[in-house]
Amino acid sequence: MDKTNDTETVANTSGLPKEIQAMQDRARKAGDLVERLRAFSTLISASNGLVTRIKRVTREHEKNLKQVEAEIEFLARHKAKEDAAFRALRNTYGSPEKALETFNDLCRTYAPDYVMEVVKLGSYRLGAAIGMNLLGMRMAGRDEADVNYERAVVPALGNIVEDQRAYLELKDTSLQSEHEEVLKFVSTIADQRLALEAAVREYERERKDAAVSMQPGDISRLDSDEFKVRLALLPQKQRDAEMAALRDK
Repeated sequence: MDKTNDTETVANTSGLPKEIQAMQDRARKAGDLVERLRAFSTLISASNGLVTRIKRVTREHEKNLKQVEAEIEFLARHKAKEDAAFRALRNTYGSPEKALETFNDLCRTYAPDYVMEVVKLGSYRLGAAIGMNLLGMRMAGRDEADVNYERAVVPALGNIVEDQRAYLELKDTSLQSEHEEVLKFVSTIADQRLALEAAVREYERERKDAAVSMQPGDISRLDSDEFKVRLALLPQKQRDAEMAALRDK
């Protein structure tokens, strides 16, 4: 699963991305109130944009997680069926591992219906059955092996044949480690989102402090958009007083 550049995130003790930490440092070192207001406005915008990006990435990875978890559950369910088939094979073959591998090779190569046609031809199609067949004489063990084949092995293999190819393909992947890696990534960016949201609340407080503390000389340096931003940040009483003063001019 591609995490792209969204993994270039937390790299300091504050839990904030490097670029946000640098912008924060610059905002807090701003020389005057106007520059401070501008710096914190930029910082808040950048932080909120990153939170939005993290939310999007989280949704994407949570969707991938559900897919991987469904595949892991499928592997577990199918393995239980395969284990049952293997137990049945043990009562027919001296080497049930080889018999299962022969069956798996068939599943990798042919359609399920054809595989079962081959299986139903007899136990000899998957390997050497228990008991000897010498000069036409069948040992009791061979008879029992063949009876078990018909009664237990064929139904058990029929129970897994439809999904066996998909199971084998998934089994050969690093599904579990991939799942753990993505879980860790999602947890990391969730922590980062919380750190950013907490930081934005602090930035908003510091920006408001700068807005409230401005003197007429500072206010005169603001452009029209900045003036509106500052006005919206003021406490109601201070805003009303400044608006009244403007109307009186």
